Order: sequence, then C-alpha cells, then structure tokens
Amino acid sequence: MKGGATQALPPEIPAWQQERRGRIVDAARTLLEDRDYDQIQIRDIAARSGFALGTVYRYFRSKEHLYAAVMVEWYKWFWETICTDPLPENPRQRIEQLTHRMLNIFENNPQYLRVEIVLETSVDRDAVLLFKKVDEYNKQKYLQNLPNIGLDIIRVVSIVAAAQMHHYVLGHIPIDAAYRQVSKTLSLVFPDARTGDRASASSHIANQIEALGERDREVVMALVTILREKHGADR
Repeated sequence: MKGGATQALPPEIPAWQQERRGRIVDAARTLLEDRDYDQIQIRDIAARSGFALGTVYRYFRSKEHLYAAVMVEWYKWFWETICTDPLPENPRQRIEQLTHRMLNIFENNPQYLRVEIVLETSVDRDAVLLFKKVDEYNKQKYLQNLPNIGLDIIRVVSIVAAAQMHHYVLGHIPIDAAYRQVSKTLSLVFPDARTGDRASASSHIANQIEALGERDREVVMALVTILREKHGADR
C-alpha cells in the first residue's frame, strides 16, 4: 500500500482512538489497491482492519465518509510523489510538467479518481465536509509549487485537467488525448508566437466548459475572459 494513514486529529481525541481510526482508513485504502470502490463493502473493511462492524461505524457513518478520509491521506502521498523531483523554473514548463505528473499518477491509479467522482456528487454531509479538506489541501499545494503563476491560470488548467481525467477514467477518451488537451489549454493561457494554436485552444476551452457542471462552468468562463483580456492587452 502506498503510504500510511497518519491523520492529525484534534488533540482531545485519545491516542488509542486515533490509532483505531488510522487502522480503519489503512484497511479501506489497502482494499482499494486491489479492487474498485463499488466492489468494497464496509464489512470487508471491518474484516481487514480487525475491528467489529459497529466499531467502524462508530468512526465513520457511511462508506463515502470513510473514503473521504482515505482521499485526504492519499492526496498527501500524491503530492509527495509528484514533487519528489524538482520542477522547471519556466512557468509554462513548470505547470505543464506538474500537470503531466498528475495525469500519470491518475493513469496508474484510476480507482482513486473513481472515488473522487463519487465524492464530488455525494450528499453525505460528513463525506462532503471531510472531502473539502482535499480541495483546501490541493489549493495550498498548487500555490506552493507554482509560486509565480497566477491563481486564475492555475484554476483554469486544474479544472480542465480534472475534466480530462474524468473523461479518461469513464472510458470516453484515451489517456494520450488527455495530455494533448492539457497542452492545448496551456497554449491558450501561455500564448506563444511560435504556435498558431490559439484558435483551436480557445475552441477546446469552450468545449471543456460545456462539459463541466454549472458552478465550475461559470468560474472557468469568468477566468477565461480575464485571461483573454489580459493576453489581448499584452499584445
């Protein structure tokens, strides 16, 4: 299993409860290495962890709640892995290489992306609240690793990359198409006089926005407008 569950819980939680919770999360994550989310049941996790079913439910009210905790821990390993080697100093190359490393991890660990898709549409309050920590953590790590790139550019590229990976894991596109589409997006936000790809990149962005949910679509539309105005003023 990649990494271990080292959750930092509030100090008032006794150490023995932290250890139990960690064992349950480790068990759920271990099972996900061998099978897809839909094939795992809470009783499987209880058996793997060595705890009674009731004990698992004492810490996690639902399977989605438990796997939100798994994703919190997995993303720590995710960022440690993609940041092991130094990134280029050039902003375009830096964000492109970072994004490609992300795509590579999801290509090799599609089961985690499937869990993420489930959690993104979850109505389980506990799961939603815990999964928000993943968004907050990812934003922090993006800013930390892309210090000289504007938040608007990071937001656009990350949303398009996520949409491409969703298409890939759902079997809609091959993985090489996801890499190409991310590169087209970067051609839009980092226009280069040597490439005549600006029109096709703009068309690609419009197509990706259409595939997103209403909330993210509005965000990306606003950001693309900002980027177009900014780069138009620079010419």
